[in-house]
Amino acid sequence: MKMSIIKTSTLGIVLTVTLLSLGSLSAQDYVVPRTVDGQPDLQGLWTNDTITPMERPASLE
Repeated sequence: MKMSIIKTSTLGIVLTVTLLSLGSLSAQDYVVPRTVDGQPDLQGLWTNDTITPMERPASLE
């Protein structure tokens, strides 16, 4: 019984480490897209879905 728990735990740890390392290996190939002048390209879909106002209310000034 005790040996079965040890084997199961060891297998779980090995599987977890393997899966975590696969994610980091694929991230190493990513190259940040750059604009013509060398700055990071921030084009894309940006949303402002928030309840936070962009300006301070006049009543607080």
